Amino acid sequence: MGTGDAMASTLSFVAAPKRMAVYDGRAHQGMALVGLELDNHRGRYARYMELVEQCRSELAARGHGWTAREVDLALFQLGERKRRTSTA
Repeated sequence: MGTGDAMASTLSFVAAPKRMAVYDGRAHQGMALVGLELDNHRGRYARYMELVEQCRSELAARGHGWTAREVDLALFQLGERKRRTSTA
């Protein structure tokens, strides 16, 4: 995590932990598993945050008050689980 989206997202998260999420390839994979499309073009972190906010909004509509970090941790765990089962 020396450069790129992961580094930028970590710095953003440290600055605003209640509002931001940390991008990770496993969270990216988790998004794909729930049917959210995130391409690898420039500006990926901004698009990632838009999708995280979309998830938060949908959860809020169902009475759940998740933070951006909670959403991204859930996506990370989905992606990590998929990675583990794919390499097993």
